[in-house]
Amino acid sequence: MTETGLSNRCAELGRMVPYYRVPEPASTVGFPQPAPPELRELLDLDEDARNHRVARLFLHYIDTIGTGESSIVNAAPMLFPPGSGVWPSVVVAKVARGLCSSVRMLDHEAAIYSLFPRDIMEDTPAGPAVVPKFYGYYLPMKVSDVSSSFERHTADCTAIAEGRECIFEAPCPILLMEAFDQSPQGSTLPLEQQERHSSMLRRLHEAGFSHGSTTISDIAIRSHASASSLEEGPDMRLVDFGYSASLELLRRKLGSDKGDAVFPAMCHEDDAILRRRRKADPALERQELELAAGQHADLEGLRSAFPPGPPDNWWQRV
Repeated sequence: MTETGLSNRCAELGRMVPYYRVPEPASTVGFPQPAPPELRELLDLDEDARNHRVARLFLHYIDTIGTGESSIVNAAPMLFPPGSGVWPSVVVAKVARGLCSSVRMLDHEAAIYSLFPRDIMEDTPAGPAVVPKFYGYYLPMKVSDVSSSFERHTADCTAIAEGRECIFEAPCPILLMEAFDQSPQGSTLPLEQQERHSSMLRRLHEAGFSHGSTTISDIAIRSHASASSLEEGPDMRLVDFGYSASLELLRRKLGSDKGDAVFPAMCHEDDAILRRRRKADPALERQELELAAGQHADLEGLRSAFPPGPPDNWWQRV
């Protein structure tokens, strides 16, 4: 585990906010608690000692590649500690907007990501990867940054039920994942990509997860497949798991029998959404994939300065 220094240039140029990686997002109840004392002691180390245990993530509004009702998604350069053996990289940082409901959704998404098996995050003989690699879920380190907000935002917060917004007054959690530089735009995908989308969704279900949305905006694209990819053409990944369900989490919450009964219905709804989309577009025209120009940062500029991503075992080192 490591402290992660966050330079949030959106809020204040040069401001460094220390974060720590939540060890088991799926095991927390409600909002995770502040960093344990042994981690907070890292803040008392001198700068030189701390620098050898700190990675730095740089966020800026000009690197925003997507926005939604509950979160902002950035392409973020990341620098690793000296001697770590990991080159600087570009990752995707998903930051919750400053509302109670937004933080809860990102907290749930982090729990889902943490449960994904590695064989759907990596290319394997069974097929190409289905979801991006997960690089961790991070919370502010200092107790003063989070304690009062976490005390106010317990599992029984009534703001959503009462139809009002509840402000989260603390630096927001951050979810890090593998970088993909493009996303599709429009109402349809080319036939090959629609078939790949269906295949990815099927493998997600087989792994014990439903998506809960399955819109085109929930797909990420890398335009040129890597040399190690199992198939030619664009790499695709399913993203945005704020509404997703895990069979494991359902069993924990409802019990094994009820969880096993509910999960197939959730997967069926995913499939039904795809069938309705195909029925609405019977021609399935083989148009070129339209890219969301204007809404996405020019990651190629960042990639010219940084390698495309951390090594495959990076999350095991952090």
